[in-house]
Amino acid sequence: MSPHLAGVLSRLETSGNPDALAEALTFAINHGALTELDFVRETGISFNPRPARIGLILLNEAGVRRLDPLAAAALACVHRDEQSAALSNFPTEIWALALSSTAPPEELSGEAQLIALSALLDRARHLHLAPVNLRSELWPLVFTQVKSALPIAAQNSPHLGILLRTWAERFERRLSSK
Repeated sequence: MSPHLAGVLSRLETSGNPDALAEALTFAINHGALTELDFVRETGISFNPRPARIGLILLNEAGVRRLDPLAAAALACVHRDEQSAALSNFPTEIWALALSSTAPPEELSGEAQLIALSALLDRARHLHLAPVNLRSELWPLVFTQVKSALPIAAQNSPHLGILLRTWAERFERRLSSK
């Protein structure tokens, strides 16, 4: 488990099975979740893996206190072809939440929506690391995804809504200045 995520979890009162979360994070890390969506990490660089970053957003920004959504978020980071074989090892609630949370946030509700919004915020925050040759394709795509998620985020998770709106405003200014 990420030291940062473990530290935050130790300070918060959470409910759920910590072993299921640890198992989900380990599974995710061992099955491709260290691979970033839009960029490649330099070898030898220490970083917080995507499943842990999304878990931290869920805890710190979305106020989630149940461990099952954190486990589901970790599993949602696993590539689809790797997911199906092992998801049955996890409780049904966790793997069903993992599978559903990869849809666009506006098509979801509840914890699945919070996972999708948190994953979108993480992707937006790391978009600047995308290779220059992919930016013309990725930047408008992610910007459009964030803009379409803003009303739902503002309504169902005000703090995530503020963070996504702030990112979109900064990103729009950055695009218009180029």
